[in-house]
Amino acid sequence: MPFNDPVIAATLWLLSLLWTWWIARSIQGQASIDRGQAVIQYGPRIRALALLIWTGAAALTLLALFEPLFPWWGRLWLIVSAVFVATVLHVEFHCFAVRYDPFGVHFISPWRADRLVPWDDFCRVYYSDLDDAYVLQSNSHGKMSLHKYLSGIDSLLGELAERGIPLDLDNSPSCPRLQ
Repeated sequence: MPFNDPVIAATLWLLSLLWTWWIARSIQGQASIDRGQAVIQYGPRIRALALLIWTGAAALTLLALFEPLFPWWGRLWLIVSAVFVATVLHVEFHCFAVRYDPFGVHFISPWRADRLVPWDDFCRVYYSDLDDAYVLQSNSHGKMSLHKYLSGIDSLLGELAERGIPLDLDNSPSCPRLQ
């Protein structure tokens, strides 16, 4: 197996670190403005990651079809899993957005119904190490998790702080000026 070679393993590890750094550097602190609303969404580099994941899924599919390393059911499982993961991440990266305006925060998600949460319904914001996400807790709409890789998250946290929503960001990887 080529991955047992320490040089290849170290190279792949270094490439993954560089890729993560490249993506993290692309995250914008300020939300973009579209039709009078501030917009928080995944940036272009993370969206490009979907293309890389599709390329990996295609490579795994070709490997499974033409290289009989596994029995037929193992190859089928590999193909279905690769396409499923690529599809889920593609939809998440391209269809998820958060918009906010004077009326509240609009959550647009491919996984659940769109919703508008009024500003006065938020009761707490904290950072979850487990989810690697900011969690916005409301009184009547439950919890909404926003991943730290969303561009514009700093703007929303600043707006929440200005409106008097308690922010518990002691373990947060960003937004030191808001703490």
